[in-house]
Amino acid sequence: MMPRRAWDSKTLKIKMRSMTIHAAWASSANRIARRAIRYLILDEVDKYPPFAGKEAEPIQLVLKRTETFGHRALALLGCTPTTRTGNIWRWWDSCGVRKFFHVPCPECGEYQKLSWSQMKWPARGERSYLEYADVVERDDLGEYECERCEARWNNRQKPAIVEKGVGQKQYAESRVEVIVGCLVMVGVTFFIIVSCAATIHTSGRQDIVDAADAAIALRPLAGDYASLLFAFGLFNASVFAATILPLATAYTVCEGLGFEAGVNKKFREAPVFYWLYTLLIVVGGGLILIPGIPLILVSYLSQVANGFLLPFVLVFLLLLVNRVDLMGEFKNSRGYNLIAGATVAVLVVLTLLLLGLEIF
Repeated sequence: MMPRRAWDSKTLKIKMRSMTIHAAWASSANRIARRAIRYLILDEVDKYPPFAGKEAEPIQLVLKRTETFGHRALALLGCTPTTRTGNIWRWWDSCGVRKFFHVPCPECGEYQKLSWSQMKWPARGERSYLEYADVVERDDLGEYECERCEARWNNRQKPAIVEKGVGQKQYAESRVEVIVGCLVMVGVTFFIIVSCAATIHTSGRQDIVDAADAAIALRPLAGDYASLLFAFGLFNASVFAATILPLATAYTVCEGLGFEAGVNKKFREAPVFYWLYTLLIVVGGGLILIPGIPLILVSYLSQVANGFLLPFVLVFLLLLVNRVDLMGEFKNSRGYNLIAGATVAVLVVLTLLLLGLEIF
């Protein structure tokens, strides 16, 4: 964090709470050779002069200042490459280990190294080069073309592309994880229904209006500790719901609208994501704190709404996973489609039955 009046214009340094940042320029040997440096950032290195005053090359000179920290030091050189004789290109050629950042295409999922040759812009038409450059920059018209499917990505899709955590190599494991999760969820739900039938229904308490009624109905199963058991379970479910559901909603909204999202980002990097996440928690917490609100009825109606919306969501998901242009070789097989289609059909029938029972 930065305290007030952290910038010292005379000594060109910023005093942070955990470190001090020193600024320097490449042509001043005095500024870049005066102190030991652990973290070094050199920007626009192709514009550096060949010598720092009467001293050696500025990059070599300042790198010497990191030797005090040995392997704990970190130097970062950045610049847009100009020529093969430029500083950044020469340092790149001297690297013994090279690592490239690969991103997945939002259409076909192919992971690829970004290449300048894949950048595309609209036709210039009758405009001059200066007018054309102004329009492209102002309206953000640059797009990146996938090497495999030739789909084009824009800046609004960039956060989703960079944040994507599951690649094609992990797709099989991800599918197994989803299947196991679904089976476990069904098993847990089954035992919840059995437990309710063995306790609440057996005790004759079918008029559950608050948490206390549910806790009392559990007494035949858990004895005098029924209230504590129910309170612990309700607290556990509430904590998970209060954190996971707003988080998933914030991710979905920000990804759909092109905002930065991720709990690994700082607030200034993803303000919309964090504000939305906070707002959802505050609104949800505020609603249940309204005096006299029937919480059991609210919980019941929320689950009913979830049940009604789920078939629509599953239908769209089923359509998406059967698109060859989107899933490629991982398109749903006939067996998966039969299982998924039967599941959706059963859910639709159950939803219609529930609707009929409520109406008639």
